[in-house]
Amino acid sequence: MLGALIMAASKRSSAVGFTLIELLVVMVLMSILIALVAPSFTDTIALQRLRGAHDQLATDVQFTRTEAARLGTFVHLRVQPKAAGKDACYIIFSDTYADAALRNFSTPCDCTLPAGSRCPSSGSSPTTRELKTVTLAAFTGLDLAAINLSQVGFDPVTGMMLARTYDLMPAPKEFIVDTLLDSPRRLQLQVGFTGRVRVCAPAGSTIKATAC
Repeated sequence: MLGALIMAASKRSSAVGFTLIELLVVMVLMSILIALVAPSFTDTIALQRLRGAHDQLATDVQFTRTEAARLGTFVHLRVQPKAAGKDACYIIFSDTYADAALRNFSTPCDCTLPAGSRCPSSGSSPTTRELKTVTLAAFTGLDLAAINLSQVGFDPVTGMMLARTYDLMPAPKEFIVDTLLDSPRRLQLQVGFTGRVRVCAPAGSTIKATAC
């Protein structure tokens, strides 16, 4: 009787179990599925990072304009694309020295320098002060491209956009910056003379967004 029960249990176990070959087949199929899905998943994460970084840039442009009004002085945003051994970044800084007639300002701050040394000092009363720095780490693959200007500032009284003398005079109608992974994966930020911000996909971009 006991022997019969053992044999019956053994048959049930073999009926619901898996052979080594079956397990190997399942593992091979899972490997194939992972190989097919992984690139798509990685690309999705990269695009989310791109959109997040670009949205942050758009928000920080508005922050720059707001800080100019709050501090009662000119506040600038400077974009610096990737360089040899350095990540792409941008820095927001105030500048208390300005020739209103010529729009000459202090030496701009540099977001690629270590914290505490990004804005140049001028004696005991420096005219520039770092307000915020954002760095796009190399591992994200992200970069910034300044299309027409590397730096833009806002007037504390009018809230209007202005440009440095060596960039372009008179001030342009727009400040244009792209955030990108590569040429087809990019988003563009357009800042109007009045400070209006627009996010769009430039010509050639494969990202779903309003066309520029």
